[in-house]
Amino acid sequence: QEQRHRHQPLRPRELTGGVQASQLLPLYRTALSSCPYSVQLWCQLIDCQVRSGATWSQVRDTCEAALNSGLHREDDIDALRTKMGNCAAAYGVSCPEESGDDDVIASSNQS
Repeated sequence: QEQRHRHQPLRPRELTGGVQASQLLPLYRTALSSCPYSVQLWCQLIDCQVRSGATWSQVRDTCEAALNSGLHREDDIDALRTKMGNCAAAYGVSCPEESGDDDVIASSNQS
């Protein structure tokens, strides 16, 4: 019986320690208001939005806010672009063109 239990998929509340993902959203937003340069927090917020049933436009807006938050490390920006692409695929939409993001990122890097 233990063997069977081990192979069952985790329920959504098990992924967040028993807390519903929608209850975590304000906590992530508060954390990001204090630390907007944390790519890990941005990715956790995006994952939490997806788990709580957010629409693609809400997730996309968060991805774009993250890309425009002033991150300076290229690997952080790449991680967010990958996250955005993965989310777009999960929602069955094309990933938006990122041509404008480079201009915003370049200008924030010069600040």
